Amino acid sequence: MDRGLPYNDACEVHHRGRSGNKTAELNQALELLVQSYDDTLQVLGSALELKDAETAAHCQRVTAYTISIAKSVPVPRPYLPVLARAAFLHDIGKMAIPDKILRNPAPLDDSEKQIMRLVRAIHVACAVNRFLSGHASSPSPMLSMPC
Repeated sequence: MDRGLPYNDACEVHHRGRSGNKTAELNQALELLVQSYDDTLQVLGSALELKDAETAAHCQRVTAYTISIAKSVPVPRPYLPVLARAAFLHDIGKMAIPDKILRNPAPLDDSEKQIMRLVRAIHVACAVNRFLSGHASSPSPMLSMPC
């Protein structure tokens, strides 16, 4: 009985077809995950805007400037979404600052300065932790585990 292709070759062709389907499914799942991540960032941006409207407009401007500069450098295209996310969230630490301090038009008192220093120290410690753990050198550091 002639099977056309040898049995092992037929199995390999069948396997390639199945792995192609799995690859497509994984790519689709990755696209959904990235979209979900971006949606989450938009919600964080909206929350920041509710807390401080000036910061939200500032974050949008910083993102636009960052991408403009990155394209002129040029930064490789796959890095642009990561840069946009980082630029958009660069002031997210303001979420941890009490409204009383954030909106205070007067000079900060010593206790308010201490709170600001603490928020900054936590932010810096998280950045250093990500860098030392090797995430900063990955193509998508924004996807690394949060501090």
